[in-house]
Amino acid sequence: MTKVSIILTSYNKPLYVAESIESVLQQTEEDWELFIMDDNSNEDTSQVLHSYLRDPRIFYMNSGIDDNKRFQTTRYAVLINQAIPRTTGKYISYLTDDTVYMPNRLQVMLDFFNKNPTVEIVYSSQKMQHLNKNHKVNFEIELTATEVLTRAANMVDHCSVMHTRNIAEKVFSRYGTHWDVDPKYWFNADAVFWTRLNEFAPFYPIQKVLDITKKTPQSYQNLSALLPKVIPDGTVVKGLKEELYLIDEQKLRLISNELFERLKFNTIVEIPDPVLFSYDKGIPICEEKLPNQILVQSRTNHSIYYIQKGQKRLVNDAAFKKYRFNKQKTVILNENHLNQWPDGPELSEHITMDTMLPDGILFSFNGKFYICFDNLLCFLQTDIALGKLQLPLKHAIPMSEEEFSLFKQGSSFTWELPFK
Repeated sequence: MTKVSIILTSYNKPLYVAESIESVLQQTEEDWELFIMDDNSNEDTSQVLHSYLRDPRIFYMNSGIDDNKRFQTTRYAVLINQAIPRTTGKYISYLTDDTVYMPNRLQVMLDFFNKNPTVEIVYSSQKMQHLNKNHKVNFEIELTATEVLTRAANMVDHCSVMHTRNIAEKVFSRYGTHWDVDPKYWFNADAVFWTRLNEFAPFYPIQKVLDITKKTPQSYQNLSALLPKVIPDGTVVKGLKEELYLIDEQKLRLISNELFERLKFNTIVEIPDPVLFSYDKGIPICEEKLPNQILVQSRTNHSIYYIQKGQKRLVNDAAFKKYRFNKQKTVILNENHLNQWPDGPELSEHITMDTMLPDGILFSFNGKFYICFDNLLCFLQTDIALGKLQLPLKHAIPMSEEEFSLFKQGSSFTWELPFK
């Protein structure tokens, strides 16, 4: 029996995955097998992975997953579940395509198991490096392993763990699976698995740093942190590829760089691919099919309109000031392009029980922020607005108690750890 089975999950990180594999090849303990579980990565990544397949200890599987199905499950949990039955090691360890093992990692952990034969799970200290877009280290922190953990969820990264095959099979016998693949656990599926493991045994610490993980701007945890379950209409988003999309009526509409500038957008929110692919695609944005939530003006007159729900709403001067619109954001159109929308109700500066508020506008009341959609005021978590969506809260329109009471509240835009 092989001593250690290592499961490496991979997706579109050609700049880092070679380092991950090399760190396994450089282990002082040589009795291992490596399962590279690739989630149908791009060609650059695939070429890197295939260059290592001459080593008989390395096995490779490509999931072949379609992009439009990525959001249906937590993909790395699926890959791990597919790998475990293929492994033969007495112990199971995990690796990601942005993490490297220290050369003595396997040996140190195996020595601990040999000296403590009743132990089923160990974890080590970890160095976490946060990189910028130029792949340089902005800062690093050390997550120290000092305590025996009976509740390891959200305390330990899975690249710092090794456990026995025996305890993995106990989990499978109880749950019918090893890792939970529910898509709501994309952010921290290891926390769910740790909870299952903790039903049978604690995690024992090894204080040495035995792995270094890189958190890039494109890491799933970075991209998904503070991302609300529903992304507001009017948000320009991109995944790992360069294409830009505008979320319009909760559909992805492809937008060219030229139209991004012409329509006066200035913010792009990077999101994980599984989230991107969970949205249905709409008609690409073009001059004849422009999106909602933009200000437009005809070349032949001075009237300004706000586009909402496929209609153009005339904005008088008082309403323009009331809703803090910016004239520099106004898109000048030919008359025939302006006529692609029928007239809607005029946008007034007065807020009454009959008012139809403009979609996508920020309001504030009692120190909290709200964004309007479908004439509902939707609570907006402040750190989401500033940290992820980059919304201009300083331009939020204050509401009186009387005005606020006129409108129902819609679904909130919030974020929290999916598994605590």
